[in-house]
Amino acid sequence: MNQIEEGFLTVVHAGVLVVCLAFWAVVGFVFWVPLLTRTTAVYCAGMVAAVISQTDFPQLKALLDNAIEFYAKGFRQIAEHYRGRRSFAGTSLPSVNWSRVWAETVWTGIFWGVMVGLAYLPTIISHP
Repeated sequence: MNQIEEGFLTVVHAGVLVVCLAFWAVVGFVFWVPLLTRTTAVYCAGMVAAVISQTDFPQLKALLDNAIEFYAKGFRQIAEHYRGRRSFAGTSLPSVNWSRVWAETVWTGIFWGVMVGLAYLPTIISHP
């Protein structure tokens, strides 16, 4: 491969990386806020239950940590794929838990629907 081809491929790779990072910046954030909101509510309710019942729920911390790290984890995973640290070459793609993907997508839609509804509620109420 000559220098022109290498330079061209470098530019294409960089462009794809920028598009993927921009996509994640928007879509990841759209999914992260509802996930973090729900997980924080579950964590708080779990802590109340733990204190009342005098038990410990160590999985609550792991659940909350995972939700907090979700957004950054997406950027990290894109960067790792780009650097070649995660390669699926010669192997089949990993299986996807589609029921989890759909459940999170539905939750995200409900969350943002409620948020938009609440934002426009004063306008809807004030106009007959």
